[in-house]
Amino acid sequence: MKGLIIGLLGAVLFLGAGVASAQTTYDHTTGNQYNTIGNTTYGYNPRTGSRWQTTNQGNRSYGIDSDGNSWSYDRRSGTYSNPGAGEFRQNSPNTGSPFGR
Repeated sequence: MKGLIIGLLGAVLFLGAGVASAQTTYDHTTGNQYNTIGNTTYGYNPRTGSRWQTTNQGNRSYGIDSDGNSWSYDRRSGTYSNPGAGEFRQNSPNTGSPFGR
């Protein structure tokens, strides 16, 4: 149900924003499709049915993961938070990434 709501919201925003401002890309390796409108990217994988979104504003990114959980990342502090998934991380000192890669 959450995926359907996110998909419908993305479709409404896509139609409201006008086709000229949208950019769509497809990753053949993963099967992921990305629709970018302004500073928001909507992801979809037709193989798995997963949907997600991310918005970038200045030093902050936030969105909804494929399980419907809200997440946020602050580049200045290196803080990543996804309470619904039970995740909270700071930058890894070796990589500068909150994902430890």
